[in-house]
Amino acid sequence: MPHRKPTQIDRLRGREIAALRKSAGLTQTSLGSLVGLTHQQISKYELGRSSMTLSLYEELISQLRPRRQQSGFEEEQRAMSPNAAQDALARRLRGIVSQLKILTSEVENAIREAERG
Repeated sequence: MPHRKPTQIDRLRGREIAALRKSAGLTQTSLGSLVGLTHQQISKYELGRSSMTLSLYEELISQLRPRRQQSGFEEEQRAMSPNAAQDALARRLRGIVSQLKILTSEVENAIREAERG
């Protein structure tokens, strides 16, 4: 799928994502890990330098909504189109895998430190 040039809507969505992220107290890195993206890509979206799909926008918004308003991932999936739900689940899984790799590395480092000491 060819990349399209960012539009005014992309820039508005990016500003919205940035404002919601900041009000939620999240960094670009932490938001990216929730949806399986790098902080660089989150930055490009927030600055309106990269266009985002509607399903990604919906996933970012769902991650940034106050937790008390979230009705659960399963209900959100039912409300999405099948492709959007699949994309959202895939991004969420990539984020989980990324977090697991980081945790595994930290545990391995702690074990090495304990073995040395």
